[in-house]
Amino acid sequence: MKKQGGMSFLAMLLAMLIGGMAIKAALALGPMYYDDMLLKKIFENLHETSRINEKTSPKDFKRILEERMDANNIDYIPLDTMVFSKGPGVLRVDFEYQISAQFIGAIEFTTSFAHHEEYQ
Repeated sequence: MKKQGGMSFLAMLLAMLIGGMAIKAALALGPMYYDDMLLKKIFENLHETSRINEKTSPKDFKRILEERMDANNIDYIPLDTMVFSKGPGVLRVDFEYQISAQFIGAIEFTTSFAHHEEYQ
């Protein structure tokens, strides 16, 4: 009878390589999505504060948002692409941004996020 063997060394090495790349991808993408989730919570919490209403200027809104982002250690999301528009009794904020993270060597992941909020 032939003795049963396990996984070959090459197959084990390949499985470890694929697993390592999956872990590396999760470590590169995870913080970006986590920070966007925190930013979404900040936008939701701004609805509950009395400091934001239709009379709030874009400069004041950005300052309040920067304070909240600093408190949550979010420092690499650019606020330059934030677009404000005012309607009757409402302040609209459209915010789209991209974040890049290095994966391996010259390969990087770039993700885009978009938020639309209305404050009354």
